[in-house]
Amino acid sequence: GIPVLLIMAELSYRNLLEAFAELEHTIVPLEESSSGDAVHFQSADVHASVSDPDFGVGLVNALQLKRNTEYCQWEESRVTRTDSENRTYTEYHYTKTWRSHRIFSGAFDQPAAHHNPQRDPLPSKVFPAASAEAGVGSAGKVELSQKLVARLRARWRSVDWTLGALPKQYWWWPFEDKTRYEAITDLAGVEKSYAAKGHLFTYVGQGGYFFSPYHSSVSSSLFKYFGQYVTSEFGTPCRTRRKSVPLAVFPTRRISRPASRAPTGLASTTRRRTTSSACSTLGGTPRST
Repeated sequence: GIPVLLIMAELSYRNLLEAFAELEHTIVPLEESSSGDAVHFQSADVHASVSDPDFGVGLVNALQLKRNTEYCQWEESRVTRTDSENRTYTEYHYTKTWRSHRIFSGAFDQPAAHHNPQRDPLPSKVFPAASAEAGVGSAGKVELSQKLVARLRARWRSVDWTLGALPKQYWWWPFEDKTRYEAITDLAGVEKSYAAKGHLFTYVGQGGYFFSPYHSSVSSSLFKYFGQYVTSEFGTPCRTRRKSVPLAVFPTRRISRPASRAPTGLASTTRRRTTSSACSTLGGTPRST
């Protein structure tokens, strides 16, 4: 819980202090440095570009691009109760929701009626810039290798493609919107990408999401119908099964997801949201411009 997080934060802070203390006497100004020296600098003049070749999308002035894949999955919850006659029974509840991981439904009490396909055509992945340049005033420019960029630890922000790259306005949201908005015309050609042709991904918006529907095979459908028949015909003694299936319920997130767009009846889908690590500042907390 919270005590564990506090301990981990303190340990991380201590390790950082020890690392800085060890390097402090070796750091030299960039103008006086040579190959292999430890240097520290800040720059608001950074040039880099990143892309996700599977989707055919790219961003300029970003050091990293992260693909976040989510899956529409059944979740099982159970509650054991005791009635007035001291008999114990178990209630099973099933809810369909979006998760960042796949859930194995074979261990469910009703696996046939709540099957989670394990398809994972394009899992989450981080794409660092192949190279980047940072202007450092009189010292000229510094080239950052892909290996160095890949090790960057910075805050991510969501990417959304809208008409004219205009931000969305929510009068009820009092916090600053840090989403990076790009013109939707930049997605021209995405329909010819591997994701679109091979897995039917299409851009649906709603916070920068790409959606891929799931189509069950004949054998999967037959197994599902057979399992439902066996469950309804024979049942399981001393148990009650109550299902709660609000298909339009999603976890509360910053991104707007209208309930009317819920993928009714889909056992598993994948969605993709891209986030970028902005690169206007090096040596500190990166911010986007």
